[in-house]
Amino acid sequence: MGGLGFDFEPLRTASGRRRSASDRENERGGGVTLHAIDATPRRRCDRRRVHASHECIRFAQVGIATQDPELRAKFEGQPEHVINFFFLLAEEMRRTLQSLGMTSMDELVGAAGDVLEVDPAKLRSNGRPDKAMGLDLAPLLQSARELNPTAGYRHTQLQDHELGIKADNELMDAAHSLIETYAKGGEAEPIVIERETNNLDRTLGTMLSAKVSKACGKPGLPDDAVRIKLEGSSGQSLGFALAPGITIEVVGDANDGCGKGLSGGRVIVRPNPTQLEGGHFIPSENVIVGNVACYGATAGEAFFRGVGGERFCVRNSGALAVVEGVGDHGCEYMTGGRMVCLGKTGRNFAAGMSGGIAYVLDPDSVFADKCNMGMVELGPVEGEDIDELKGYIEKHVAATESTVGACVEINQCVGCTRKFFTKSFFGDDAADLARHAIEQASRRWRADRRGYSGRTRRKLDFHTGRGRSLG
Repeated sequence: MGGLGFDFEPLRTASGRRRSASDRENERGGGVTLHAIDATPRRRCDRRRVHASHECIRFAQVGIATQDPELRAKFEGQPEHVINFFFLLAEEMRRTLQSLGMTSMDELVGAAGDVLEVDPAKLRSNGRPDKAMGLDLAPLLQSARELNPTAGYRHTQLQDHELGIKADNELMDAAHSLIETYAKGGEAEPIVIERETNNLDRTLGTMLSAKVSKACGKPGLPDDAVRIKLEGSSGQSLGFALAPGITIEVVGDANDGCGKGLSGGRVIVRPNPTQLEGGHFIPSENVIVGNVACYGATAGEAFFRGVGGERFCVRNSGALAVVEGVGDHGCEYMTGGRMVCLGKTGRNFAAGMSGGIAYVLDPDSVFADKCNMGMVELGPVEGEDIDELKGYIEKHVAATESTVGACVEINQCVGCTRKFFTKSFFGDDAADLARHAIEQASRRWRADRRGYSGRTRRKLDFHTGRGRSLG
């Protein structure tokens, strides 16, 4: 809004905090504290057209939020720096409130009309004066109390998340004895819990996983110690942060976020057998799980007999996921783990992918045009990879009774499968950077030899997400 006469200062100052609070912003992030501990991001993301929120964190120069030991060694920030920063900010905020005749932040929240005003000089000097002068910004600055004196304009009451009536309470009661036994070092017989589900059962399994983690720690429970069989359409984020030893099997379909943050558990989603009667319903041609499945998964397994939505396995860092087709942006920013796709993929596959391996069934040789080649390369499945891939497919068939997986396993169609493995060119190795530059130049030369027009090349590049125009 600076062009309209508002010159907002960064939120690292009391003035900036005051303005955001008066504009009815009840909470603000504390990202500016990163500057207090000397966290300076590198701009490698700009050079390689990779999303800043991913690459700038991975390559922060002084080592914050990274596992690279060389970068972490440069990090000199201390907790006392953050404490000192907030002490100084609070002192400056007290002086600012005193100058406004206020005694607390509660009085400031929503009082935009009392502490902010339009600067006509800046309206005339920014943009189109003839248009800017005609703007009436008074409604934006009007106090919420004037609009509706009975409406709340700040946080005044606690929100009831109704956790006491969630389905997880039933699961925790059923598994309580088993969890307590393993927490004490004993052993217990596996249990099976069967129930119906619907889309109101959000994050099913998360509270149970928390109970397991608190009692048993990171190792969790033995494999398949708790098996939850659901029938119906599960709610969003089924199996979020699912702990080791817990298996959730859905006979039906799953909503968005299934397996998000998977942390060692197992998720299985397959169609209802009644749908398969008559052969009219083909799982590999129908979506069975929504968008962002297995987002940020760190460990565990997920098997889907059907097609997944968009952004499948985004930021996966350690889990195995098998699916029979995915939408756009599959494996985006993936840093580890394994993914097997036994069907078609959408565009922009593997954008920003910096680790892990994805196996994609590609009998028609069309996958290369849908894959973002910015950080990955394609290659055939050979040697030990063949046994690894067959093992994953066998697990998928055993869990879901997939006919597509059984066909691939029987025919051993590894020649039609593509494995892509990552090669990062963000290191300091000059040889890697030089080789990458040569490969890019070679691609441009081959495209020019094919005789495409500059406009066509730009369109193809945009569609596949491969970077700049080749023209």
